[in-house]
Amino acid sequence: MCRLLVYKGLNHQPVLLSNLITRPEHSIIKQAYQCRERQEGTHLPNALNADGFGIGWYTPKIDWTPCVFTSTLPAWNNRNLNRLCAKISSSLIFAHVRAAGQGSPITETNCHPFVAGRYMFMHNGHIAEFSKLKRKLVASLGDKAFQIIEGTTDSEHCFAVFLDELSRCTNVCGKVCDDFSSSQPVLPQHLLDAMKNTIRRLRELRIECGINEHSHLNFAVTDGECVAISRVIDDDSKTKKAASMYFSSGTTFKCNSTGGFTMAQRDRREEVVIVASERLTSVAEDWMEVPQNSIMIITSKLNILTVSVDSGSNLPADNE
Repeated sequence: MCRLLVYKGLNHQPVLLSNLITRPEHSIIKQAYQCRERQEGTHLPNALNADGFGIGWYTPKIDWTPCVFTSTLPAWNNRNLNRLCAKISSSLIFAHVRAAGQGSPITETNCHPFVAGRYMFMHNGHIAEFSKLKRKLVASLGDKAFQIIEGTTDSEHCFAVFLDELSRCTNVCGKVCDDFSSSQPVLPQHLLDAMKNTIRRLRELRIECGINEHSHLNFAVTDGECVAISRVIDDDSKTKKAASMYFSSGTTFKCNSTGGFTMAQRDRREEVVIVASERLTSVAEDWMEVPQNSIMIITSKLNILTVSVDSGSNLPADNE
């Protein structure tokens, strides 16, 4: 399975990409060749995520569509990645290093994050026996969601399911247009509902197709303002552990006098949130595990809410 990272800061808290991607002691570039917590089961060595990478970020002063840079080269071996990371800053960043499933083509269209209009999506995990349920999944999609698929991965098809569910959630208010590029963000509740319904729909497809193997459904999606992240394992036995996921929040993520990075906390306010498959630093107290089978919502104002994937609860009405 792959490794992913999300950074969300308030508008006055942009971060240089290198402070997440290349410089921390266990940066996502290091996780590309020396990850520590990837579960077994792929054809690759457990420490290796070398089948391409991608970074995505937003520049709201220009527009609300993300800029994405992807490559099929190993992340640690791409000079352009290092050059870009040293010069670009943003308050909302996605990063991903890929470990392709056996037989999955190594192409840029299969590199995360995936984009449709203002929406950006990543996945760490796999859909069990995807080839067996792919036809039913595709047949269930509306035209708008189907048309965004350019590659062959199970992950991008999950993104299409999410966009299909988001369209259903937001049709009443008309906030999602034909190319998913509406200038208006959706509500955090819409992202939560669409994420829950995506996971439910994938589970129903698995059962309908007679698939007993478990699926890992660690997703991250954003509309450029709010972020929804899942840490879920679809496992009938209820005994398996979901793929790793951690978060850290505080006032600023900064380099200290010894050259290491820490999450500074000047007061009780949250101004920065990082979510990652693996902790970027060895400062254990800076990181908490995302609960298994939960969805985390990070609102535009940096309110952090975590709900069970199976709960029917709504977010407080004042969360933005």
